[in-house]
Amino acid sequence: MYSEEDYVIYLGLRDKVELLRNRRRLKQDNLGKVLKLSRSQISNVESGRRDLSLKQLEKLCEYFKVDMPYFLMSETTDSCFDLIEKAKLLLERIN
Repeated sequence: MYSEEDYVIYLGLRDKVELLRNRRRLKQDNLGKVLKLSRSQISNVESGRRDLSLKQLEKLCEYFKVDMPYFLMSETTDSCFDLIEKAKLLLERIN
């Protein structure tokens, strides 16, 4: 069985937003500034109580450098972005 760090599959929008935010080590406040949302609104997105507008989703794609299908499709696997982030984390652990 794969761990979350090894393979991501069947994640919804809320999970993907939180996953990307955590991989960048951002606080909800920081992501909120990017999307012009409050920390509590980001929290609501990550808990599934709030959706993002198309403009907010486009900003999110730009910020995290991912394509729109990453957020819109329920099935996803590691992308180059994920692999680069994992490599950075691995190098941080070594140093």
